[in-house]
Amino acid sequence: MKYSIDELFEMLSWNSSEEVQQQGIVEAKKIKNFSVFIRPIESKSMWENCAQIICSKSDSDLERYLPELFLWLQDMAWPGAETVYTRLKKIPQCKISFAYALSVDTAKKLNDKPWLQVLESFAFQA
Repeated sequence: MKYSIDELFEMLSWNSSEEVQQQGIVEAKKIKNFSVFIRPIESKSMWENCAQIICSKSDSDLERYLPELFLWLQDMAWPGAETVYTRLKKIPQCKISFAYALSVDTAKKLNDKPWLQVLESFAFQA
C-alpha cells in the first residue's frame, strides 16, 4: 500500500500508537528523496521518528543533506537531535568537514554558544 506524505506524517507522530509509528517508519524508509523528513515544520511530534528514518540511510545518501542535519543540532532538546548527532559522529570526518565548517561559521555568526559547544564535540578542525 502506498501512503501520501500527509498519511505518513500522521503515522509518524508521537500521537499515533507505537505500532502505527513503526509502520510509518517502515513505509517512510522506502522514500528515495527523504528531505521532507528533515525537521518537518508541520510538527515536532514526528521529529524523532523522522530522525530514525534519516539515520538509517547510508553515508553517501546523507551527504547532500549534511548541512541541514547539522542544523538539527542547534538545540539538543529537539526531538531526534541525539539520534542525528550519533549518526553524524559515525560518518568519516573527511565527508562531513564542509558541512561542519559551514555550521561552525553559522553558529559563530549567530553567537549560538550551545550549538558551538555541540559542534566542538566533533573534535576536529575543518
